[in-house]
Formats: sequence, structure tokens, C-alpha cells
Amino acid sequence: MPRFEPHPDRRTAVVTGASSGHGAAIAARLAAAGHPVVVGARRVDRLEELAAKIAADGGEAVAVALDLTDPDSIADFARRAEDELGPIEIVVSNAGDVQPITTLADPVEFHRQMQVNLLGAQALVHVAEEQRPLAPELLDLADVGAHGHEPVAHGLERGQVRDGDAEVVDGPA
Repeated sequence: MPRFEPHPDRRTAVVTGASSGHGAAIAARLAAAGHPVVVGARRVDRLEELAAKIAADGGEAVAVALDLTDPDSIADFARRAEDELGPIEIVVSNAGDVQPITTLADPVEFHRQMQVNLLGAQALVHVAEEQRPLAPELLDLADVGAHGHEPVAHGLERGQVRDGDAEVVDGPA
């Protein structure tokens, strides 16, 4: 039995790392499909431009500052998302800092990357899950194109990112 009504007309989505690239493209596509979108990243000026463009195109978007290394920022982001657009049903975990790094790296830098790429994303899903009885659906992106690889997506149930072009399409995972 699906957790949510199949292909509902409106589901609140949050997109991290939405100030540029794949995050901005995914947010715009979700909004164009009728879903209200909360866009989050550290570069608020770019988020506000994206939210204004989405609104000009007939969509609904809210720009909210988000720093995935700061638990208070994560909690504030989720609270504002729910207050402005309703409980979070879709989390697109797109924010990331993909630098070549190993366990031999500087411990402070290693921890920061783990916080952005893994721990912050998990914390956001946890906070979103607390807002509703069913956990939100999660799309976790890893864009390692700067290192000669194609973006990959994990955790999809009804959509997918295809050919690295940030096209949101219906279909099996």
C-alpha cells in the first residue's frame, strides 16, 4: 500500500542546495508540476531570485536560508516550510560539497563534508518526519560531475533524475 495517494496534485517539497544547478532545476520542475516548493541553501539572494521566477511562472515557492552544518538552521528551515506551505512530503537532498577527500584529510574538513553530505540531510528528514505520521519521500542526489562522473540519485519511489539533466520524470525507480 503506498504511503501517499499516487500522483497527488499537490505535495509540499523541499529542495536543498537549490541556489543553483540541479537543485534550482528540480525545484522549478516540481513547481511547474503543481507542487509548492521550499528552496533552501546558504546563498539566500539566489534562492529569492529562484522563488520569484517560480512565482512569475505560476508556481508557488518560498526561499529559506539553510545551512546543513547547523542544527538550528535545519530546524528553522523545516518549521518555516511547514508554516508557509504545509507538512513536508518530498525532500530533495541536493546540497553537497563533493571534494576529493579521504579519512586522512584534515578532521575538521572531513567532519564538515560529512555534515553537509550526510548528517545534515538525515537531520532534515528526521525533522520533516516529526511533522507528520509518515516519513517524507526522499530523493538524495550525489553530483560528482566535477570529478568525471555522472550525477546519481538514490531513494526514488516515483521519479528519477535522468542523464544528469535534472529532468524530473515519472516512472519506477
